[in-house]
Amino acid sequence: MREEKRKTRLAELIGVIESGKDVALRDIKAALTTAEFENMQRSWKDQVEQRAYFKDKPSAVIEYEELLHKAQFIYNKMEGYSGSFRRSGVRGKDGVRVAKKLSDKADTAFEKALLRLEEMASMDSYLHIWFDRPLDFDAGSELGPGPMTMPLVITSRSMDKQSAGMLQLLQTKRSIKQEALEMALEALKPVIAADAAEDAAAIETAMKLRTWLKKRR
Repeated sequence: MREEKRKTRLAELIGVIESGKDVALRDIKAALTTAEFENMQRSWKDQVEQRAYFKDKPSAVIEYEELLHKAQFIYNKMEGYSGSFRRSGVRGKDGVRVAKKLSDKADTAFEKALLRLEEMASMDSYLHIWFDRPLDFDAGSELGPGPMTMPLVITSRSMDKQSAGMLQLLQTKRSIKQEALEMALEALKPVIAADAAEDAAAIETAMKLRTWLKKRR
């Protein structure tokens, strides 16, 4: 019966978190075993350490971001010129020449950033976890010197970012609480099932004993 009550309490707390509310740490502690609570605390400590790691970008990542920003700035400027042509319908020779010059300059800047990233990534494999896509520089790779094919840092707010990379593994304190409660609830299931089977066996034994006693009378 005590296990059933604990099961109900764990389900209640999980429901509170799923509704978008938080659960006090003291309530979590009361619902978990000492070992389960300590595991939850360790999980959160690991998350804090991971967040601290991603808070400080390596100098190589910062250097790449600066190169990429310069390339993107030139590309956006070129897009501005091209857009003015489309709106006005006028393509003066000087304007076309400037747009072409900016386009070539943007391509060169993107290529410079990509080559520099390839060089740095070959020296430090840990840089790979900082990007939104695999840093595959082999022939046939989807990476390329252009605004849509350049790797983006996982902390970037760009709409073109493909994924959050390793940041997807970071959990909130609330999600860690929920995970701990769910694991505790799952751990109870075999215990409850075993108790139910034991109760059923006891009832069956009692019934057999009662039948035997009646026959003896």
